Amino acid sequence: MSPIGHLAVGFAAKRAVPKVPLVVLLIAAWLPDILFFVFNFAGMESREQPAPYSHGLLMNVMWSLLIGLLALGISLDRRVGTALGLVVFSHWVLDFVSWNNLPLFLRGSRTVGLGLINEIGDFIVVFELALLVPAVASYIAWLRNGRRDRRIGRGQAGRTPRAEVADSHSLEGKESHA
Repeated sequence: MSPIGHLAVGFAAKRAVPKVPLVVLLIAAWLPDILFFVFNFAGMESREQPAPYSHGLLMNVMWSLLIGLLALGISLDRRVGTALGLVVFSHWVLDFVSWNNLPLFLRGSRTVGLGLINEIGDFIVVFELALLVPAVASYIAWLRNGRRDRRIGRGQAGRTPRAEVADSHSLEGKESHA
């Protein structure tokens, strides 16, 4: 899958972990491709052979755990660590659907994948856009709702601060009459 499809996961994950910057989620979704360029530059992987260190199942599990634990350590939030780890691993899942040459383990191990790109060729872009467009639309709607809630003074529970103050006064009044 090209970067277009992987972006969808980053945009979709933003709602689950709103305190994580979008750029961090997008980098997490692209991490195996970023690693491929690093390993390619270092001479460890090439386009002519399966890429075990950046795109192999074993190493994707390792990268996902590493990023998840790193995020957990920085944020001290299990949800953030889990989300970032899953976003990294989603890359392998999407590539499994698209390609047929993902190593299970390291160099020389069996390769797997459904190879959708071999079946539909350039039409894969339509498939990727079908993932990206709703994810971006959902992200934009989420942003608009968040701005609207802040503009009208709603808290996390969707209530205005004035209503929360009124409730606290009514509770105080009930306590004093009891």
